[in-house]
Amino acid sequence: KDMLPVKRINNYGIAGTRITKGPGWDQPFVDRYNHMDPESDIIIVFGGINDCNHALPLGTVDSYDVETFYGALNTICDGLQKKYPLADIMFITPMKASGFKGYRHWKVKSENGLCLLDYRKAILEVCENHSIPVLDLFSESGITPDIPEIQKLLLPDGLHPSKEGYLKMARKIANFIQYRL
Repeated sequence: KDMLPVKRINNYGIAGTRITKGPGWDQPFVDRYNHMDPESDIIIVFGGINDCNHALPLGTVDSYDVETFYGALNTICDGLQKKYPLADIMFITPMKASGFKGYRHWKVKSENGLCLLDYRKAILEVCENHSIPVLDLFSESGITPDIPEIQKLLLPDGLHPSKEGYLKMARKIANFIQYRL
């Protein structure tokens, strides 16, 4: 908050949740976005890694089936743009990750034949279709678990950033927001 000229930040993030809806998936983004403060003027959606980790179906780019990743993304984008037509809406892609609890991450394909790169591509594609800017932390975070020194300092468990990792991310996010406003 100190990096941006804002009065208030509402954090609607819930650790471990997914963008996509499905059985046994508690509080997905696609169910939560419509319950945010109606006065929101900047909205940032940052997610997708849990969808990949649990090999949720990707679907097709024109889908609105909320039990697929593309469908949930399209539903969220349309819903946010209708509910908040004057707000600045932005997305952030997941960063590269590796080694956390044995989850499949950015290089390893899961049983559905997909990896994190496929979910990142879906975010970029859907947001482009909706004219929504995306901060691509997958390719621009400067944090990768493939370099042991980086992982040790910034991404110790291979997924969750350290304090220093969060500060590095926060600078990227603040710069992105300021550039886009």
